[in-house]
Amino acid sequence: MALQPYALASVADFKDTLNIGGPAKDDVIERSINAASRLIEADLSRRLRYRAPEEIEGSANIVASVALANGSLTIADQPAAARTLIVNITDSNRSVKSGTVTVTGTVGGTAGTTEVFNLADGQARYHGRKFFTVVSGIVVASAASATSDDLISVGTSLGMVEYHSPVGHRIRLLESPIVGLAEINEDSNRNYAAATALAAADYEYSFAGEVTRVYSRSPISFWSGYRSIRVRYSAGYGGLSTVPPDLKDVCLRLAGTMHQEFQRGALGVSTVSDQLGNFTRLSAARLTDEMRDALAEYRRPDLFHTTAERDFDTEAV
Repeated sequence: MALQPYALASVADFKDTLNIGGPAKDDVIERSINAASRLIEADLSRRLRYRAPEEIEGSANIVASVALANGSLTIADQPAAARTLIVNITDSNRSVKSGTVTVTGTVGGTAGTTEVFNLADGQARYHGRKFFTVVSGIVVASAASATSDDLISVGTSLGMVEYHSPVGHRIRLLESPIVGLAEINEDSNRNYAAATALAAADYEYSFAGEVTRVYSRSPISFWSGYRSIRVRYSAGYGGLSTVPPDLKDVCLRLAGTMHQEFQRGALGVSTVSDQLGNFTRLSAARLTDEMRDALAEYRRPDLFHTTAERDFDTEAV
């Protein structure tokens, strides 16, 4: 078990909060954090941390699976076009406690752009949010605890893909805040070839997820028609350092309760009694009203007017 890409807190965060030491129960902690994070996302109807399916099965088209060691990685291939990157880590003995993976390349026409993945987050998979067209270098640094059986590979993703059947000049994407908008195709024939991609001056977007079609900086209507618009983008939080403190706090409180359930081997049990008839009331592992109040600002807004259709399996990532 390792932390999943949707985890909202780290094992270190959990141990600091609950004053737990040693690695003996790390698997239970990871399971608790994963479960709590999924429950929070389901309650909010959102993907809080960005992740999108791999473009190529196995996700190792940029860097083939090699031993995790400090230094530059050999780049096997380049992204087919603007793509987000996926870093996969194999760490069966949990020896990777620190380190970074820094990708350098071209994003949005700007060479020398970097994106850093923090291995201290303790995940098996890291999803980058920047759309690289060229990868010029990938460097592992400060991975002091890595052992010889630890592996790393790097692949690509198209990003989140949505189709819209618009009416008017505005569409609302399903996820926010928007981090990168790789491509918007406007094509009533639904071929979505490169020639149908809108120029950056043809639209404006807000971090909240609204995209407006413009001409000379004034709103004009999108082409109407079934799935006439395709959008590729990234949205949501990246590494654990980007997760807001109040989200992390709710996750840790809920994960703490789940951890207690796992520890006592009584999932879902709210009361226990002994032979003398004494009852002990236990805290159920659920989102309380207080927790939901703390999460209110992150809840997905009413999307009754959206036309979005996903083109990826939300459960797969």
